[in-house]
Amino acid sequence: MENNMNNQQWGGQQYGQQYGQPYSANRPQPVRGWSWGAFMFNIPFGFGNKAYLTLLTLVPLLNVVWVFICGAKGHEWAQNSGLYSTIEEFNAAMGSWDRAGKITFFITLGIFALYLILVIAGVAAFGSIINDL
Repeated sequence: MENNMNNQQWGGQQYGQQYGQPYSANRPQPVRGWSWGAFMFNIPFGFGNKAYLTLLTLVPLLNVVWVFICGAKGHEWAQNSGLYSTIEEFNAAMGSWDRAGKITFFITLGIFALYLILVIAGVAAFGSIINDL
């Protein structure tokens, strides 16, 4: 296996000296970690990033676990798709997906919390009505 320190592997292609830019440690690294976009928007994320493993969320019962796998592996799958020619382009796209996914997650969490509060208040009110009878 050839060890070439002047090129950086990205999306199945070599980048570095062929573009006149020697590899440097200052070069930005791709986004790693949790992918909020793949977690919340798994089907559109899969089509948009050629990460078709996200379509397994359509399988009943498997989807309960698979959405978490999508969140954990979404950036890696998108990086390996070959759609992004530079790390900067990849980071910008994943930043947009992650921002949208995180906003949607917290809005959904807020709506669910409000729902629970209303249910608890309704049960308490119903209980007091029953006790008054």
